[in-house]
Amino acid sequence: MLSSPMIEIMVLVMLDASTSLIAFISCYLSGHGKFETLGALGISCMLLATAGGIAWHAVDVLLGVLSAAPEVINHSLAHEHVHSHHHSGHHHGIDVDHPVLALSMTVVSIAIKEGLYWITKRAGERQGSGLMMANAWHHRVDAISSVVALIGVGKNLWFLQ
Repeated sequence: MLSSPMIEIMVLVMLDASTSLIAFISCYLSGHGKFETLGALGISCMLLATAGGIAWHAVDVLLGVLSAAPEVINHSLAHEHVHSHHHSGHHHGIDVDHPVLALSMTVVSIAIKEGLYWITKRAGERQGSGLMMANAWHHRVDAISSVVALIGVGKNLWFLQ
């Protein structure tokens, strides 16, 4: 997803700007906190836009399925069942040709995201940065959502055997 790297870049830019300008801003009473507030607002806007895009896509797919004639849906499902290779189009299913790869990559993703959570959390506590702490929790939420994906992939693997 494009939003996660963009959020990381925004956090790094905001932290760099806030730490490099500390000497200049320290003469003002509350100037330093403005960078973190703007950064948090930017991250919030990006996450809301991403959630809106996901919701829009989900509604579009759902309306497409609901508005299709039953015989079209039955034909499409039978065709997918017979031919598991998808040469074109959009696919929302599990890759049944490489289920162990999907499971192992999900586990690796969880481990990396949880590691990023702890690294970012420690750095945020050291610098006293609420922006870094928010980014750490973003990593934790990504790890939790990957656990949900792991459960789904594992369930599908269980039923494939």
